[in-house]
Amino acid sequence: MVVDVGNTFIKVGTFKAETLIHTESFSVVEDVRSAILKTDPEQVLVSSVRGDAFWNFFQDIKNVFKLDVNTRLPINFDYESRSTLGTDRIAAAVGSYTLFPDQTNLFLIWEHV
Repeated sequence: MVVDVGNTFIKVGTFKAETLIHTESFSVVEDVRSAILKTDPEQVLVSSVRGDAFWNFFQDIKNVFKLDVNTRLPINFDYESRSTLGTDRIAAAVGSYTLFPDQTNLFLIWEHV
């Protein structure tokens, strides 16, 4: 199970091996906790933009892993301020590498000025 905690919604994807078999969106973190406990997945990977306070809801659930700049990943980041690198961008870069492993992957980040 993969949980993406955004500013507005919490999106949950359930996988069987590499196949996405179910998606659901929530607006309340307690509902996500209930969904995890009900389905009892083997592992849960959580990416959150809401900060560490979110983790209080999951501390007692087994096999919950936090995606952040300290997570062991199959790629390296050459980014000046790793502590400010968003988990959404980390996930996108790893996804690009996973989908196209033998190709050069250029991952651009830009802002409108």
